[in-house]
Amino acid sequence: MPRKREIRPGFAKDEDLGSCSPLARLFAALLPMWADREGYVEDRPRRLRADILPYDNIDGELIVDELLGKTKYIDRVEIDGVKLLWIVNFKKHQQNIHKNEVPSTHLGPCKHLPRGVLVPSWSSCSSWSSCNSREELLPTAPQVGGVIPYSEIMEYLNEVCGKDHKTSPVAESFKRLIRARWKQGARLDAFKAVIDVKASQWKDDDKMARCLRPSTLFRGAHWDEYLAEARQHHREEIVAQERSQGASRRSQEIEAHMEWEAEVDMLGEGARPLEHFMAAHSARADEGGEHHA
Repeated sequence: MPRKREIRPGFAKDEDLGSCSPLARLFAALLPMWADREGYVEDRPRRLRADILPYDNIDGELIVDELLGKTKYIDRVEIDGVKLLWIVNFKKHQQNIHKNEVPSTHLGPCKHLPRGVLVPSWSSCSSWSSCNSREELLPTAPQVGGVIPYSEIMEYLNEVCGKDHKTSPVAESFKRLIRARWKQGARLDAFKAVIDVKASQWKDDDKMARCLRPSTLFRGAHWDEYLAEARQHHREEIVAQERSQGASRRSQEIEAHMEWEAEVDMLGEGARPLEHFMAAHSARADEGGEHHA
């Protein structure tokens, strides 16, 4: 149930929030209405999107991911086994909470979870909602040693897109683009995902194939859009895989049923299925007895 909350004038001038999309900023402004008096709200992005932006066709997970990746406005925490989003400066800005507002139920020790955009592995998870083995596509913590894998990113681009960019050393103009996305939280899996999805769209188009280059793929103006496409593409692959598996299971069920019907037909017309089954079972038992005799 939404509650009455305040929006301070400084909210509109926050530089980190200013780097987010308009819908993400609106989501952030209204999120406190669904938080308890300690600033906690259950980490359920899809449900929150339905409550806060009911008329906007956008993925709630992408909005939360954007706020986590670009700002310090919210954080992911866990209290007593419940995963929550915590509005970091909630109590600082919400100083006129009604005295009769229900106390927070999340008062235990608070465990901070990894910040950044958490998404399933691009290859191993069977569904977005049930995946437990998740990789950080946009973690804020650097990889081992904090070294940006410029050469590995460019080698992957060359391999997938059929290019021959120099990989050792990588051109400084390309390194600047990669470094900028890295500072925003992107990691190797994110670069590979963007390369994969755009290659699948552009590689066979002579005109668009020329855009398969760092200055297009890694430019800030398009990065969030391309990353969202990569995530959607992965979801569609998972759905197609699940449908294929479901169709295969259905085919096996139909085949098994047809075999059963054929066996029933062999026992003669007019009898009911249960009688056929009993007759077949009895006949097999008799055959077994005669064999042993």
